[in-house]
Amino acid sequence: MYQTSVSYNITVADSAMYGRIMQDVLRHNFPFSVNVSGTVIDPAKRQQVQQELMQQALENAKAKLNFLSNGEGSYKIVGVEELDNTVPYGPEYNDFNRRMVARLKVKARLQ
Repeated sequence: MYQTSVSYNITVADSAMYGRIMQDVLRHNFPFSVNVSGTVIDPAKRQQVQQELMQQALENAKAKLNFLSNGEGSYKIVGVEELDNTVPYGPEYNDFNRRMVARLKVKARLQ
């Protein structure tokens, strides 16, 4: 008997979509396993939480820039870009997925 497996990473917007996927899989009656990870947020609070996380990420970037440039007045931020908040599978993956974070790419110019 030849046996193989296929893995899929699926990102769903809400638990209703997850429920529909599970119903479809169960209806086809084949063996499967599911690993679920992520953070559930009330859609009404999602925008507020995203803004707070991005603000904290920007404050962290400013603190690092202050350390690297010897003071707050010695640089000017010229660009901020939000990065994808997923990381490749690696040793840090589980720790990363246990909390919500925002990742920013901050460009600064020394003055």
